[in-house]
Amino acid sequence: MEMVGHDTPRQQKIALPIKVQQRIFDDIGDFRQPQATVTITRIKQRFNSIVLIIAVLAQAFQRIGRQ
Repeated sequence: MEMVGHDTPRQQKIALPIKVQQRIFDDIGDFRQPQATVTITRIKQRFNSIVLIIAVLAQAFQRIGRQ
């Protein structure tokens, strides 16, 4: 299938570079302390919860078995 008129050359806009003057406080954010973050996935959170529950249940069954 051929399209009519899509190969016609046309003028294209070209952005001109603009030089922006550096100011005194442009990079002020580079001096602050980085914020501490923690990355943990939901799967890891749930896995840790399940492991904790299993450990608590294992201890409970051990106590019941000793009595």
